[in-house]
Amino acid sequence: MNLEKLLEEFNSRNPYTNAIGIELTEVRPDFAAGQVKYSDKVINRNLHVHGGVYVSLADTVAGAAAHSTGAHYVTQSCSFQFYKATNQGTLYCTAQVNHRGRKTCVIAAKLTHEDGTLAGEGLFSFYRISD
Repeated sequence: MNLEKLLEEFNSRNPYTNAIGIELTEVRPDFAAGQVKYSDKVINRNLHVHGGVYVSLADTVAGAAAHSTGAHYVTQSCSFQFYKATNQGTLYCTAQVNHRGRKTCVIAAKLTHEDGTLAGEGLFSFYRISD
């Protein structure tokens, strides 16, 4: 799998994540990282990053980690815990494959603030739809 090409495709051919400013920053086997910057596009009425953006960032980065072997996956399920609201700066995410089976892949995602404070974390299950 050409990981540089995968990184470029995730950043250029993803209309929803492009619209809200999610950027994938790294992909390597069974791992990915990404970020979203605080902006008017991602905030709720309380001026914090909307919870849906947290989950979208985590799902996108986890999906890239799943795809890192070259197969194509779709999200099957997820569980997410919110710990700390974000009202400035950049929200970062890393995702690591915990288990890769024949048809499914389970990935843990962690979101942090610029100072390293844990903002949230999720567990995602992906289903392989093609090689």
